[in-house]
Amino acid sequence: MLDHSYSITLETFGRARLQFGDNPESKTFHLRRFLIFAYLAERGEAQSREKLAVLLWPDAQPSQRQQSLRSLLARMKSDGVSQYLNISRKELDLADRGAVKFDLAEIRKIAGDFNNCELNDLQDLFNLCHGEFLESLNLDDMSGLSDWAYAIQHEVETILCQAYLLMTPRLIAAGAAEEAIQYGRKIIELAPYDDELRLLYTNSLIANGQIAEALQELTNYRRVVNEIYPNHRFSKELLDLGAQLAIPGQLARHLAEPIRATCSGSTSINFKSMWNGENYLIRDQALIGRDVEVSRLQKFLDRGFRLVSVTGADGIGKSFFIRSQIPTLRARFDERVSFVDCQTMQIEPAEKILGRCQNLLLQQLIDQLKLDFDQSISSFDQVMAELNGELHGLPSCLILENFESIYSEAKMVGKLLDRIPNLTILAISQRELNLSRECLLPIREMPVSNQA
Repeated sequence: MLDHSYSITLETFGRARLQFGDNPESKTFHLRRFLIFAYLAERGEAQSREKLAVLLWPDAQPSQRQQSLRSLLARMKSDGVSQYLNISRKELDLADRGAVKFDLAEIRKIAGDFNNCELNDLQDLFNLCHGEFLESLNLDDMSGLSDWAYAIQHEVETILCQAYLLMTPRLIAAGAAEEAIQYGRKIIELAPYDDELRLLYTNSLIANGQIAEALQELTNYRRVVNEIYPNHRFSKELLDLGAQLAIPGQLARHLAEPIRATCSGSTSINFKSMWNGENYLIRDQALIGRDVEVSRLQKFLDRGFRLVSVTGADGIGKSFFIRSQIPTLRARFDERVSFVDCQTMQIEPAEKILGRCQNLLLQQLIDQLKLDFDQSISSFDQVMAELNGELHGLPSCLILENFESIYSEAKMVGKLLDRIPNLTILAISQRELNLSRECLLPIREMPVSNQA
């Protein structure tokens, strides 16, 4: 039912819907009209007429684009729709953003406060995503908007995975395992090769008394992953659970909980040194023959992807490639770029890490980036909250070189991305991280010239 306190109702997941005030929904769907409102609502600020025209008519000549936009706005005026826009000679914007009910904005609002979400908030998030972003629209002739929609969908899938990690233990504890299973089926379609998500889904089956199904689920998952990723290292929790279930009559004794890295020991963290430029490694040598890789990296970042793994054989030039891009990255992230060499990270004996963070990657970030870690902070959540606050929610980039040397810490990368929404991570590694949100940028051997 329409909430009459809103002038515009904009639904972008599943069937696209645009409704103005109390007026009945139009029987005729106007694609470009809808896209103007959706794009303005998502961007959160005025957009130039020129940019909108390029997005809506990418293949037309510049003069034709502007004429098409003027014609569209004229039709909207005659239909009484233009009153919901601020239209100037150069820009378009929503007339009253506070009067727009926008499903994506509601999703982002919930995701922005995950730590304080109630169970019903997380369930509402899933209910809002009753389909993919703009899935009912044909954007084949609008490449810019198609890329934009793809990036939004990727963002929302990441949000849903995090919500699932938070809500499943609560549902199981509340005796609602069947509901957890229903959410889990949707999630494993989005992220089919994630051990942590699959572990929670399997535990939902166990909590619902479906022991045989749980064993079959893990068996099939391991078989499929081994076929696709022969070098994948399954988590210890998943392997232990599978071993328990394989024992006749043996039930798993503990249901999975969201993994929470902890630090032991005691008031604030000063993360400023992490982003002050001291650890930039820039080389002035020219980069030759990597135009394709440069273009792909920029495209990934433009689309909003936050984890890019730069992969390739040892000595192929992965690190040099990324170092050559640091000036561009510094401009993109307004100097908030930091570089960490994971090869220097060594796993220490247990007796040496008392009073220190129990997670290797997090502790080495604290050490190598010279963060002023105060021992009064006792949990991963607090460390992440402090770091996120220090960055003031601004886009930042973390480069992890030689990540294959600490490959077991791959899940920690996912947790950093979950807890720091505007952080982008570039992982330089001989192997991929096998995370659901990962974009791969392989660096291949340069062709050898046969010139005499």
